[in-house]
Amino acid sequence: MSRLYEISYDKNQWSIKGSRDSGYQIVNKKNFDAYALYGDIIGIEQISDDEFLVFSRIMRNKWQIARLKFDTNTHKAYQLYRKEFCHFNFLNEDTIIFDKDFYVLGATLYHISSNTEDDALNHILSDEPDCRLIHCRYIQLLYDDIENDEYPTSLYVKYQFSSYPLDICAYLQVVLDAHTLAPITPAYSSLRDKYFYLDDSLTLGQIAKEDSYYAGFIGSYLSSFYSKDNTKTPDDLLNIAKEVKS
Repeated sequence: MSRLYEISYDKNQWSIKGSRDSGYQIVNKKNFDAYALYGDIIGIEQISDDEFLVFSRIMRNKWQIARLKFDTNTHKAYQLYRKEFCHFNFLNEDTIIFDKDFYVLGATLYHISSNTEDDALNHILSDEPDCRLIHCRYIQLLYDDIENDEYPTSLYVKYQFSSYPLDICAYLQVVLDAHTLAPITPAYSSLRDKYFYLDDSLTLGQIAKEDSYYAGFIGSYLSSFYSKDNTKTPDDLLNIAKEVKS
């Protein structure tokens, strides 16, 4: 079963009893401190001697992961981190990705060891937010063995460029390493029907910037071209008929 969909802890140090219906009680076997956790709790995972991740459902389509610290000195529980989301995945043992597809650029990475989060996935193309160059983005996690691997090895990313008002389906596709987020394949531009091999002299961001410009230009041009009224009047048709007869 995937992480945070079960109860996982050091049974020599702690005791956890309860259910999703009744809530859970966590007891420290060393000093008998007891802590009650209420709500629709789906999973609990111990991540250090006194810290736990708690995965719970808070609304119909809304979930939450909280990081709790059970302090043996004060005998109290403290919340060190909380994230509300619609979807999550583990990228590796230490990193969670939240809402990779929910927003245009909404993916947040949370690092358990440092208790920090970042939006590095939203700055793959440049130091500026990637949403300035693209219309939307799709991320698919890739596994060497999807049936047995707990963590993905890479991320397939498809960027779509805005070509308003006419959608010309302009995409830039690449596969990123799941740990470093660096490209591990050539980038494919559907606008140019061409693969680009990336290096220090040609970056993914440079290609994206060019494709973003050309997609907007082509979309605008084609829209203006096809939106022209090219119909003929009755006089036009009659005049053509006269020319043919003559």
